[in-house]
Formats: sequence, structure tokens, C-alpha cells
Amino acid sequence: MSRYAGKFITIEGGEGSSKTRLTPVLVDHLRQNGHEVYPLKEPGGTKISEEIREVIKQFGDSKMNTVTRALLFQAARAQIVEEAIMPRLERGEIVVCDRFYDSTFAYQGYGDGIDLNLLQSLTNLVTRFNSRYYSFT
Repeated sequence: MSRYAGKFITIEGGEGSSKTRLTPVLVDHLRQNGHEVYPLKEPGGTKISEEIREVIKQFGDSKMNTVTRALLFQAARAQIVEEAIMPRLERGEIVVCDRFYDSTFAYQGYGDGIDLNLLQSLTNLVTRFNSRYYSFT
């Protein structure tokens, strides 16, 4: 049994896979069926997370160290979890997020070569969800 009354749904997929187009469709469907739904896009969703997103976008992949980028994504995620996701889950809302930590494992882990177990530990720290869903050992 979950300690949260709400549900957390993430929409994941590669570039061009229609995540951004599908997210509002799911949100509308859930709302039409009487659910309180809060849509998010990661990184973002809070003032601090949006500022971090701008830093990531401003410097792009070519100029930013891969560890710096991974830590910035995790910092933005820590803020969105604390400020936007957890309070809504505790109130019983459904949170639908366009990307979440699966993207970190795909892009920063497999793409940039950052140790997957390290990423799992950081993800566990910032999400408080316990991402034991993954096992890299």
C-alpha cells in the first residue's frame, strides 16, 4: 500500500516520440473522468527548476561537462519533487509528468556514460521514491 493518496504517471520516450503531444491528451482524459490532475514537464515545474532548465538549455550539450549536466537535472528534480509533486500526491491528486528519471538513465547514464549505480543513488536521494525499479548490479 502506498503512503501517498495520489498517483504519479510519467510519459517517457525518445526525442520526437510525441511525449509533449500525448501528455495533455492523458491529462484531459483523466480530468474528464473526475480526477484532479496536475501536469508537469521535467526539468521545470517550479521557479527554481525552470531557472535550472534555462541554464541547461543556454549552455547546451557541447559546452557543459556531462557530470555538471547530470547534477543540474538532479537538482531541478529535487526541487520539483519537494515543491510540486509530493504535496499533490499527499492531497490525492494525479501528477502527470512529461519525462522524469527514466530520461536521466537513458541520456546521462547510457548516453553520457555516467555510472548507473551512482545515478540510481542520486535519484533515490532527490526523489524519495526509491527507484529500486532499476538494478544495475
